[in-house]
Amino acid sequence: MAYKHFKIILPAIFVLTILFGLFQHSQRKYTYHFHKDNQAAELQNYYQKAQSIRGSETKTTTSATFLAVGDIMLSRNVALSVMTEAPTHGKYSTGYPFAKMEDILNSTDFNFANLESPFDPNFNGIIGGHSMVFGAPSNLIAGLRDFNFKIVNLANNHAFDMGLKGLDFTRQALDQTYIHHEGTGDNLDQAWTPAVVEANGLKICFVGASYASVNDSGKTKNNYVARIEDLDKLQSAINKSKLECDLTVVSMHAGVEYTRMPNAAQTRFAHAAIDYGADVVIG
Repeated sequence: MAYKHFKIILPAIFVLTILFGLFQHSQRKYTYHFHKDNQAAELQNYYQKAQSIRGSETKTTTSATFLAVGDIMLSRNVALSVMTEAPTHGKYSTGYPFAKMEDILNSTDFNFANLESPFDPNFNGIIGGHSMVFGAPSNLIAGLRDFNFKIVNLANNHAFDMGLKGLDFTRQALDQTYIHHEGTGDNLDQAWTPAVVEANGLKICFVGASYASVNDSGKTKNNYVARIEDLDKLQSAINKSKLECDLTVVSMHAGVEYTRMPNAAQTRFAHAAIDYGADVVIG
């Protein structure tokens, strides 16, 4: 019987010992002794060190500006005006259509436009008249360069006005003039590949698409012009650009002429671009 009582009392004593120790711990007071002079010196050292670190950090903000304009068409009567009215010297010859906006166009790091007239591979271009087939004299590309256009969209309904040969010639001419382009390519993967413009250390990706591949209201598709209904390709292009660039700009050539309200196709494309991560959408 004594042994049985011992087995009960021993754990009870153990538990009481722990509880007593915890009570003592809660009642214990801790006192820290600081010498006032040392404390002040230590705080002063920390302060001086913090100020030193703060002073060594240079806060810089990197920014870039660009102007987005609408359709540029350098064929028909625009080309005729350049031939007959423009001065015959300097950039005001090939750049005559932009001359009166020189201050604005040169106030930015670069400019963006929808180039709606391919360049004529035969160099002559379509001069004057009212033809719905556009073809610009190839020497007018210098005007784009001289007035700060560094990126153009080629995905539009007039991309094929000079045929595939004209589209290829236009892309090559832009490359040789160091003007980036988006929206067309040797195949659709290339057409959807973001074009990268660098300005002030920033990389800006441009992705472009059109409502039509040729000038037939979007009926005919081809493998050279990015289309706004291809939302899967849009998403892939934006994903790629987010990995490569600091900013993603998506542009579309779409809508009903002479109206101010976007149609359903435009809205769907723009909302998708934003949902996929575009920073700017230009229509």
